[in-house]
Order: sequence, then C-alpha cells, then structure tokens
Amino acid sequence: MVMHFHYQSSVRLQLDKLRDHGCPMLSPRRPHIKKASLLVIGLVVMFFSHSHGQSRAQNDSVVAVMCQTLLRADGYPDSTKVIIVFQEHLKPYLSQFPENQAEEIWSNIYFRLQRNCSEFRRILQALRSPSEEWNEVGERPVSKLNKKTCREFLQQKNCRYVQAPGDTVMLTVNDGYWIDHFKDGTYSKLKFTWIDECEFEIEFIESNNDVRKNFSKPGDRYRYQLLEQKDNYYSVSAQIVGTASYALFRILYD
Repeated sequence: MVMHFHYQSSVRLQLDKLRDHGCPMLSPRRPHIKKASLLVIGLVVMFFSHSHGQSRAQNDSVVAVMCQTLLRADGYPDSTKVIIVFQEHLKPYLSQFPENQAEEIWSNIYFRLQRNCSEFRRILQALRSPSEEWNEVGERPVSKLNKKTCREFLQQKNCRYVQAPGDTVMLTVNDGYWIDHFKDGTYSKLKFTWIDECEFEIEFIESNNDVRKNFSKPGDRYRYQLLEQKDNYYSVSAQIVGTASYALFRILYD
C-alpha cells in the first residue's frame, strides 16, 4: 500500500518533553503560525491521549464525527480546529478507558483520521515540508500508457518506492498479492486485482507494521493507475477508494 503518511515525529518529541513539565492550558481562539501548530497539536495529543478504543469500528465512528467538526470549524486557524475537535470528541471518548492504553488508541485514530478525513490530511500537508517524491492533486490523472506496457509492470524486478520521511519500501507483486517490505523487517500484505488496462486495486489483508496496521483495516481498498513509464520507474497515481484526491509518486525498478 503506497500512501503518503504523516507521522510527525517532531510532535512525538514534543510530547516526550512536555510529559516531564506538565501541560499548560490552551486558548481555543489563540492564533498560531505553522511552526507553532506542531507544538499545539503535540500539546493536545498529550493532554487527551489517556485511553484506548474498544474496537476499530468504534474508533472509526469517532474519526467520522471529528472530521465533520473539522469541516464545520471553517474560519478558525488550523491549530484551533484541532483543539476544538479534540476537546469536543476525543477527550470524552478516551476518558472511558485506562491510561495504559493511550498510545495504541491515539495511533489508531491519528492514522485513521489521515485515511478517512480529507480536512485532517490538508492540515498535516500544510505542516510538512514539500516532498519531491509526492504530490497531491484534486483531479484524476490520465494515463499515457497502453495495456501491454502496463501489464509489464508485473515483470519488473526490485520494485520500490520512497515514503515519508524518506524511507525506501521494497515492493513485491506476485500471485495476486502486493507486499510491502519495510526497513525494520515488518510487512504489509494486500490483494492485487487489475480493474482496467492500466488501473488496479489493492485490498488490505494484514500488516505487522505499526503505521500500516493502524492506517488500514481488512477490506480497505486503494486504487492505482500507471501513468507513464521512464527508464527505471513508473509514474503512478494512488487514490483511497471513496475519496476525490490523488497522490502522485514513482515506483522504481531495476
């Protein structure tokens, strides 16, 4: 599965520092510049991450409500939107569960928000540095390839792509499965199915990678289109099925 994840390790570092010194009160109407927004999100995460969701379905329901509130909070700075959403929805939800489950539930909701909420993705996109490997567009790209060239994709060797924050992921596509191999030895496995001459879908099956297993649940689908072929790579678009945005990136091969 190839999507541009936002882990925001700088936020996690802020959490570690702030745990030792407590969490100051935050004003929901206080303006913040982009760099300050990272600190604000870190403060909010630390303040409210005190428990664990009972199930993926419950977490996804919370994500859906949080996303709707983000969309309704038009006119507020992005950092204020995040504070409002976490105060209204996440704090009451997390308060039901033991503190020792906080990290797991936060990770799941954080990555599910990225997958299922376009407004949250936009906020994170504004916080991160531009990437030469990834670009997001709002219109479906048009492939310049024919069926023969696209189907040769399965014959390429040592396929790989670069994900944020710059790690290379090795890719195996064989016997109807798409398998991502990460540098820490973990993997993700998805079902691979052609749906058009140059378009295919992958359906999430399982993963032991902390990010991927929280981002997706079994049955989640992603649609890809091979756009162009160069000497050692394909230009590709990726779409979360059911959304209207597309991520452009490259799959390299030898």
